[in-house]
Amino acid sequence: MSAQEPRHGAGQREMRQMVVLGAGTMAAAVLALLYQLVIGRRLGPMEYADFAAALSLIYFGAITAGPVNATAARFGAEYATLGDWGRVRGLAYTLMRYTSGVGLLICVGAVAFASPLADWLHFRSRAPLFATIIVLYLTLLVGVARGILRGARDFRKFNINTMVEAGLRVAIGIPLVLVFVTAGVALAGYAIALVIALLLSVRQTATLWQASPRVRIAPRSLMRFGVPMLGFGVVSAGFLTLDMLMVKRLFDGETAGMYAGAVTLARTIFLIQSPFSTLLIPAFVAETVSAGRPAMTLFRVAGAFIAVALVPVAIFAAWPHAVLEVALGSAFVDATPLLLPLAAAGVLSGISTLLANALASVHRFAFLVPYAAGLAVEGTLIAIWHGSVETVATLVLAVQGCTAAVMLVTALATLSRPSPPGWRTEAA
Repeated sequence: MSAQEPRHGAGQREMRQMVVLGAGTMAAAVLALLYQLVIGRRLGPMEYADFAAALSLIYFGAITAGPVNATAARFGAEYATLGDWGRVRGLAYTLMRYTSGVGLLICVGAVAFASPLADWLHFRSRAPLFATIIVLYLTLLVGVARGILRGARDFRKFNINTMVEAGLRVAIGIPLVLVFVTAGVALAGYAIALVIALLLSVRQTATLWQASPRVRIAPRSLMRFGVPMLGFGVVSAGFLTLDMLMVKRLFDGETAGMYAGAVTLARTIFLIQSPFSTLLIPAFVAETVSAGRPAMTLFRVAGAFIAVALVPVAIFAAWPHAVLEVALGSAFVDATPLLLPLAAAGVLSGISTLLANALASVHRFAFLVPYAAGLAVEGTLIAIWHGSVETVATLVLAVQGCTAAVMLVTALATLSRPSPPGWRTEAA
């Protein structure tokens, strides 16, 4: 919201942006889910377990690298609200320069661990892990440009970029897997689509600042936000992927494949939550910069997410067996008892994520302590009590419920106090 925008228009603008983002994200989510379901039917449970485990690693890496996107969105929203497009341009340049170099070094180092990790997680081939490294590097680079678009609240371009990636993945990846039936080839579809999305994103961001001269941004000012956000990213990624990776390690391939099928469908909640998180940081920051009512923004966005997310949860509760059979085939119907608890856990996780994003956007990172404790408890409980995958799903639901409750109390207590000094950044 600009400083001149009437306060009563904030809710209406957020509603319009949620509709635009929701439409685009849901279209991309449908394509993403379609891709995974077709892959699941083609590969079968054993090979799909490798694909799902690799996808969990991609989610973990992408969310861990999410602070890059969040930093671009956080400060891009501040600069865009002030109309300072030269700083937006400098922000994009600084983030792309550092993330491309550091990310490349990390990926080169990750290659050395690919083979031991493949053995530890019982992968049948090294190819999925090597493909995962490539996908993560490309995701990191695309995340910079998408974060800039997100901060500027140009959600039309943002939607176009994500839908192009999802559409190309389906158009290119599925034909490849129909010929080469392996998890590695299925992941190659992600990489090819990301290359094209990256090229598109560079052109899209350049239209934001046009002829505005680039203003140099001090990296230290970004690090004050980015470093604690890295901790948030690691924990958030852990919540999304830890159970799948532990099941892959602790159970046989057939059982892990069943769990993977339920996780794939339950992650529709994560896809639903994505547009709300995308909107929340720039809207929350703009309200704070403009001396508005950021807490109301948080509760409006969180309430809208809960209302939408309860729709698939109700469907999973009413027809779990039919959903699995139609979506993945009869080979996955034994996962029926897992679907509802994992989906409900996804809603609770989404609430925690939205609360954390709001607090982080104004540099209130005390929530990291209970948030990280929740992840540690989940991992410990699964390690101790993993008699069946049903038990694992129940533990995940219980921990997510407790974590969401603690995060809500933390948010209410924190947002009642003024933002700390120095939460805004400056150019060098």
